Amino acid sequence: NSPLTLSELKKLEEFSSKLIYLLSPLYISHKMVCNNHKDLNSFIYEQESASSDLNALDSYEKPYDCLITLNQRILNLLTSMSLFLVKSENLLKEVYGKKSQELTQWNKERNLMHSESVAYQFSYMLRNYAQHKALPLDNISVDYCRGGDKQVININLHKATMLTSGYKWTKAELLTLSKLPNTINLIPILNEYIKISIKLFAHICKIAESELNAFDFFI
Repeated sequence: NSPLTLSELKKLEEFSSKLIYLLSPLYISHKMVCNNHKDLNSFIYEQESASSDLNALDSYEKPYDCLITLNQRILNLLTSMSLFLVKSENLLKEVYGKKSQELTQWNKERNLMHSESVAYQFSYMLRNYAQHKALPLDNISVDYCRGGDKQVININLHKATMLTSGYKWTKAELLTLSKLPNTINLIPILNEYIKISIKLFAHICKIAESELNAFDFFI
């Protein structure tokens, strides 16, 4: 292989700097989201596997200990997801420019996912709500699979608690709440939110595809 020319070295530096300043920190940020989601699911699985009956949750301390840990892990997840979204937009601005096509594509994709997903809308506004009013986790309920050998823990939020909390909801947020049941099971909502985060990170990788291909060519 012949050595790279000065022009090729400059291009390589440009491509590599974009990858380093864009994808590397976003990978770390998104990995935090995934790790927090994994921590939440692991804790829930531990509680579900602790017993085949209600003994896992029947002491005075156990439900409150469980609620405290769930609050912590859900807040960690919501906060890291919010950080990922903000960081994605800011880094795209820094790397490609405020009026770039890349940033426009990102915002278009993000806004489309937001408009189509009640889970995205609710999770995003829940994080803002929690900053002012704390998470409205009212109770933990336990359901059983057929045969009674497996308990399933649901994390419930009651819409009435949120609506009467004194929090100033926007019209768009009230519309989102109107689409949800009175008792909201948070787990499937968060699971969908994570799937959306994966799609958004994949979209950023697609935006940087030309740099990735060029970098691979030089390497």
